[in-house]
Amino acid sequence: MLQGRSQMLAGISFDNWALNLGHALEHPISAMKPGVPHGLGLAVLLPEVLDTIYPAAQEILDEILQPIRRTEAGIKTKAGIKEVIKQWLAEVGLATTMGDLGFEQEDVATLTDLVYTTPGIQYMLDSTPVAVSPETVARIFRNSLS
Repeated sequence: MLQGRSQMLAGISFDNWALNLGHALEHPISAMKPGVPHGLGLAVLLPEVLDTIYPAAQEILDEILQPIRRTEAGIKTKAGIKEVIKQWLAEVGLATTMGDLGFEQEDVATLTDLVYTTPGIQYMLDSTPVAVSPETVARIFRNSLS
């Protein structure tokens, strides 16, 4: 009972914070390539998603990323956050790009369209701590290819 309650509270907190952008963009990845596990899709988006939300959540993200950051001063640049996350993903043996999962530049338009036509995703975009436009979404997908 207690474990179920803690999992429910964790899920609620995920749905009410910045993690929504990654989940909103991952669902089309799994839709186009059902063999890609949800967590792996999230992982390859993470560098660009964190780069996008970092200006609005720098203090929180610096604390969350403490275990993997490379300096005591923390990650103080947007480029730094992407590099640290990609290096960490590689160190734990995960794919680091959407290209590793078989996506190509030609898929960006379809993925972006799916973000805006899949029921339930707009809520996730609306609860992201930064403004998210179709251009933002396409940029995240494009930059996540390599």
